Amino acid sequence: MMDAQAQRKLKQMDSEKQEEDEKYKDESKEPLSERFSYGGNVGASFGTGYQSYLLQPLVFFRAAPKTILGGGFTYAYWSQKLTVAPGKTETFSDNVYGFNLFARQTIFDPLFAHVEYNPMNFTLYNYATRAEERIWHHAMFVGGGLNQRFSERGGYYIMILYDLAYNANRTYYQNPYDIRMGFYF
Repeated sequence: MMDAQAQRKLKQMDSEKQEEDEKYKDESKEPLSERFSYGGNVGASFGTGYQSYLLQPLVFFRAAPKTILGGGFTYAYWSQKLTVAPGKTETFSDNVYGFNLFARQTIFDPLFAHVEYNPMNFTLYNYATRAEERIWHHAMFVGGGLNQRFSERGGYYIMILYDLAYNANRTYYQNPYDIRMGFYF
């Protein structure tokens, strides 16, 4: 009796594997243009004496049924008014730019793992000495998130990432964690 149940289970698993293989073959026959999606992240924040804007267009390429590769460009602008002496304020601002390359692997819908290389060029300020230095910070993010599809090529996601290369004295990011929401179509 046990052998018959085991054989039925093996046949069921075998047919499921065959279905998945056929789905992959069908997707690999897709025209290359059908495997691309476009999207990104946009953002803005405001406060007393502070403002920032973010634009991050991204390109997504479905390399395999559960694997996405991608890249994009990041541009951010921020401005902050600081009190430098009693009754005296100064405004500091910067144009920040960089790019990102990433890989995303679906673990099971809707959960995915994400790894990303993200170098950013920005001005490092020493507010005490008033020294400025234009530098690159090479962030290496790892993390994951949730993806919600609304079509075959479109959807939105939210993720939390951690910068393995975080250095509090030489980074664009205020802490090693980065929470992002984005879209693609």
